[in-house]
Parts: sequence; C-alpha cells; structure tokens
Amino acid sequence: MAKPKAIELADGTSIPILYEDRSVLAIDKPAGWLLAPDFWDKTGRNLQLALQSSIQAGDFWARSRNLKFLRFVHRLDEDTTGVLLLVKSVGAVPAYSALFDCFDAWNRSP
Repeated sequence: MAKPKAIELADGTSIPILYEDRSVLAIDKPAGWLLAPDFWDKTGRNLQLALQSSIQAGDFWARSRNLKFLRFVHRLDEDTTGVLLLVKSVGAVPAYSALFDCFDAWNRSP
C-alpha cells in the first residue's frame, strides 16, 4: 500500500509532503498555523499539537509510515508558508537543530 503524499488533519487541512527519508519529513507548511511546543495549547492552530494528535489517533498518513514521533527543527512564522523540516525521532532533534543553528550563526556573521 502506497504512503499518502499529504498529511490529512482532523479539521480537513491537507499538508503536502515534499520530501521524505528515514530521518526527516519536509512539508509545505500552510499559513495560519503556529509552530509551538506540543505542550503549548493556547491556540487551535498549533501545528505541532495537530501532528502529534494525528499520530496518536493512528491516522492513515502516520500509520502508513509507522510514525510515533514528529517534531519541527526550525520555525516559520504563523502566517508564513514554506518548506518545514520535521524529524522522525527524538535522537535526530539535536543534530538537525544544530544544522539550523549553524546556518543562523553564519547568516549573522559580519
């Protein structure tokens, strides 16, 4: 059975999956979704919470990938669309986050 090419959330939002390998998932983040830690629930448009809820519910897009974990490693503003990189394991978070930290430091250098 083929894996879906999009994440389908409970509210009907469809998020295209642009790239996937065994460690990461790159998606086209829709505007209007806040990237906040999964414990921060002050909005109904928290993408991290929506993804975690969908995984825990066993929604097909996640079940077909045997996903247990998915976490953003960089941020895009709430109203911004664009490529968002998500890691598929807790162990991958520090390594991929460090890549973005290095890129940010390089962009700030004189």
